Amino acid sequence: MYINSVRTDHFHSNKYIVLFSIVDLLLLPPLPVVRLPLSLLLITVWVIYNLPTLCKNPSFKWFIVFAIIAVLSIVSGFARLRENDILLLNGLYSVLILIFFMCQIYFSQQFMRRNLSIKVILYCFLSVSVLLAILYWLSPQAFFSLRALISIGETEIIFQERVINRFTLFFSDPNNAGAAFVIVMAFFILIEKIKGLPLFVTVIAVLFLVLSTMSVTALALYFMTLLFCVVINIDAISRKTVWCLIFCFLGSMLIALVLFINQDIDPRLEEVQIFTEMITRIGFNVGSDVVFAGGRFDIWLSTILSFNIVEFIFFGVGPMLASGGQALAPHNGHLYLLYGFGLIGYLIIIKHFFILPKSASIDSYGVLLPIFMIFSMNTALQDFRFGVFMALVSGLLSAKEFQNNEERACRKQCNYRYHPSLLQIN
Repeated sequence: MYINSVRTDHFHSNKYIVLFSIVDLLLLPPLPVVRLPLSLLLITVWVIYNLPTLCKNPSFKWFIVFAIIAVLSIVSGFARLRENDILLLNGLYSVLILIFFMCQIYFSQQFMRRNLSIKVILYCFLSVSVLLAILYWLSPQAFFSLRALISIGETEIIFQERVINRFTLFFSDPNNAGAAFVIVMAFFILIEKIKGLPLFVTVIAVLFLVLSTMSVTALALYFMTLLFCVVINIDAISRKTVWCLIFCFLGSMLIALVLFINQDIDPRLEEVQIFTEMITRIGFNVGSDVVFAGGRFDIWLSTILSFNIVEFIFFGVGPMLASGGQALAPHNGHLYLLYGFGLIGYLIIIKHFFILPKSASIDSYGVLLPIFMIFSMNTALQDFRFGVFMALVSGLLSAKEFQNNEERACRKQCNYRYHPSLLQIN
């Protein structure tokens, strides 16, 4: 991250405005008509007010470079197909990614400026998610009616008989929603270092949420992240906490096995439409052999064969990835950026969101791991709420590691200045 070259004294923003922005972007309904959060207006005002100082910030300079590449990519895509609809959608999705970029800069600067804790906000996020997931299981109609009021940029989702729409909270994709829950769990375990009952409740709550999304990808991320947390903390935390993590991991896996492999599931559960759909979606059929879900490799290969990589060094064809008159959905953030904005645009986004300041801890990278994995398995940048959530987590971790680097440098300088071997004895 290029955030350590410019002081943040001029990047002041009220503490409560920052916290409101986080809550607004994650949970609150958008403004009517425009269907966008109020906090985007606040962040825009912050950018305009601090523009002279921001222009000296390396991250903002890369933002400008990426914006230029996005424009060139949109022009290139229009020159290939000359379709106005593709041009409009390329522009909209490019603006969306620029918003994520700017949100990351905003949050990194604000968290560097002051020691803000979002622990309470994330607990509220999980609590609201669990309550709405319970509502989804009890009354899908009521859940989707509520979701239609809070979702961003989407038409109303109607629950129809014999058709189960998956639980996504307020995200636009169930895989992204499941990944967001896993990221919060990783943040609590690796950054906040929760222990005992809070740890147990968090792990079980996230498992319930992931299962509610019916996402194979999110379930795999859940177990991978939980195992990662156990392995990297086995020497750093108390034996009691290690055993708690191991118990949570094995217990969660046992629950999954009982749900998805047991041939003698209670017949009453088979009558629950959401449960049956979840079983089928995750990759198993009630009372039958295991059937694994797949198909992403075919999609990735089809996307790769549709383009010539040599043509995409400097810019791409825009985020719609139109080829042969059709828009492609690669289900892979790397392919999405590489072909949409070219190699340079792709490297700018990867550097900005996934590379932390030097000497970053493995705990911070552990929180980024599920973000990177869902980015690699899904087109996460087309989901507004997940994009800003990714920007929030990346900005927070970047600021945290920058502060840690400054503290280490300060301690090193103080130790050198007052080291006994440097004192003169008269």
